[in-house]
Amino acid sequence: MTKFDFKNTIEDLKQKAQVLKRHKWCLIIAGIVISLLGLYSMFHPAKAILSLAVFIGLGFIISGISHIFALCSHNNDSVDHPGWFMAQGVFEIILGVILLSNLGVTVISIPLMVAFWAMFDGVMRTTASFQLKKAGIDKWWILLLYGIISILFALILLSRPFAGFIAVTFLLGITLLAWGITAIFEALFLYD
Repeated sequence: MTKFDFKNTIEDLKQKAQVLKRHKWCLIIAGIVISLLGLYSMFHPAKAILSLAVFIGLGFIISGISHIFALCSHNNDSVDHPGWFMAQGVFEIILGVILLSNLGVTVISIPLMVAFWAMFDGVMRTTASFQLKKAGIDKWWILLLYGIISILFALILLSRPFAGFIAVTFLLGITLLAWGITAIFEALFLYD
């Protein structure tokens, strides 16, 4: 039986946090795009019904590409579970393409798709926050807070997806805005 080397594990996690610092601009770009989509949805609900499908599809594609690019631009050995990061990027790209190619169906199913995406993202960030805590990152709780908020918004969207498109686009806008702002804060303050 091998003895667990806690000191080397902590050092390894700190090195991984350093790698994330070099790629924080990917989070900033994704955060800005998603925040703008959220604001658009909140302040132009009538126009947002159909155009939201296009903007969200593009947002998913850009976010997925930035996840994959960030993963591929450094050594996979420096990231815990690189397959999950790759899976998230691929999932976001596929979802974006589906949204763009079926606009009629997309309008009807946007609340459900975004709810499942927000749930997946919230679980990923909540899990990652505990890894950051183990690495000794002081502001790990920012990621935990966002993960919890994302999961709560996902549950709200799942409970009332067809209550009214105007209400859903506003709630969707709040969810996207929260995700975008948190991604920007995560990049600026968590990996400083």
